[in-house]
Amino acid sequence: MHDLVKDIGDFIFVEDKPQKCNVIITVGGSFPQIAEKAAELYKNGFADYVLAGGGGKRQDGSFRRR
Repeated sequence: MHDLVKDIGDFIFVEDKPQKCNVIITVGGSFPQIAEKAAELYKNGFADYVLAGGGGKRQDGSFRRR
């Protein structure tokens, strides 16, 4: 059973170094860190586009373009 849990964890929590790609895709949720990381990667030139899905929100209830 331990191996199954470890295999699932390894699949879900991938920690590869970011590579240049066509688009950064984020999933919705209540963790702003996901969108913030996507913005950081975008600003650092890892992709030309960001596709954000779902209803993630900042503490003030909105996302603002910077």
